[in-house]
Amino acid sequence: MRWLYSISLKLYWLFIVLASFFKPKAKQWLAGRKHWRKHFASKKEASSYLWFHAASLGEFESAKPIIEAVKLAYPNKKIWLTFFSPSGYELRKTDPIADVITYLPLDSRKTARDFLDIVQPEVAVFIRYEFWLHYLDELHARNVPLLIASATFREGQFLLRHYGQFIKRRAQRLFAILVQDEKSMALLQKHGFTNVAIAGDTRVDRVVKIASTATRFPLVEKFIGQKKLFIAGSCWPPDEDVFLDRVLRDENTRVILAPHEVHEANITRLVRKVGNTSVRWSQLNTTNAENAHVLIIDNIGLLSQVYQYGDMAFVGGGFTTGIHNLLEATVYGCPVFFGPNHKAFPEGIGLIEAGGGFCVDQKALFEQQYEALLSHPANLKKAATAAKNYTLQRSGATAKTLNFIQKALER
Repeated sequence: MRWLYSISLKLYWLFIVLASFFKPKAKQWLAGRKHWRKHFASKKEASSYLWFHAASLGEFESAKPIIEAVKLAYPNKKIWLTFFSPSGYELRKTDPIADVITYLPLDSRKTARDFLDIVQPEVAVFIRYEFWLHYLDELHARNVPLLIASATFREGQFLLRHYGQFIKRRAQRLFAILVQDEKSMALLQKHGFTNVAIAGDTRVDRVVKIASTATRFPLVEKFIGQKKLFIAGSCWPPDEDVFLDRVLRDENTRVILAPHEVHEANITRLVRKVGNTSVRWSQLNTTNAENAHVLIIDNIGLLSQVYQYGDMAFVGGGFTTGIHNLLEATVYGCPVFFGPNHKAFPEGIGLIEAGGGFCVDQKALFEQQYEALLSHPANLKKAATAAKNYTLQRSGATAKTLNFIQKALER
């Protein structure tokens, strides 16, 4: 299967090359890896690094609290952070969290060797689902401990299929696979893994920290007034089709829309869809804040703090690639609605079971659940308490992960 893996990556590279003529992200993906050996070597300042890898922005949110904890525990260690996708790298390439931030070169035997020759990692930490064959082999050959952090597993994943055995064998010899929940641990143990432990989800610690230092927004408070606030976070058009009509009809509720894509074309589309009752965040002032019904966030980085004002939220992605970060909302005690593509996300299932989250796969079901909360304050309060308790009770994953990193460094 190794040869098939290599062929698949070559085909993936060819696809990116072709897509780069039409897709800006594909073009960025290629540009960030051009002459990477020379570029990466020029960034190197230390003899060795602690290497963290996050596929994209979501994985970075899990990596950040771990890196911060490592820097406190080992202030003299240098951090090298890699991303696979442009959506992560382009937004975080200047983040002071790491000493060096680069793309991860596409996996091959030669690139793995050359990359590791440059970085010389003491320990490697991959977030969630990153199992790159040649990097795994090369790290093992160099006796560099590799940890997978904040991972979840379910039956049917590639790693646990018969055709994924060549990766599974390598994963079984990693220093540690740190999973979020007991289900993932039991599943891996069933498949013969002995290097697995429960550490939890470090994103919880991340959102708890953000919530504890959240900035107040007086203009948002003026916009809300005495009304309820419904927030749509990281939403796509299929999400909008489920909730938008109902919340726009409610004169006693204010709405904040934070689309997943904030480019001008999408913001313009939303403005047209909502109508003249909306105002953009970038144009919000003391005059229009009181008169608007809908506030559209047209920049990045505010949503995790804006959730502090929410009475209810719809978190997007559940009708496309998978739900986005529910915990950013629930840490403030904001009940969440989301679409059906949530089964790979333990927090989605857990929040439903706790009563702080609601899966709505169609417009009618959303309206029914929305009314049940909006029209009955006791129901809303109960859901809010459940959402917050579910989140806060799962803090502490960062300390557990740091403990394993310390063991890896000291071994």
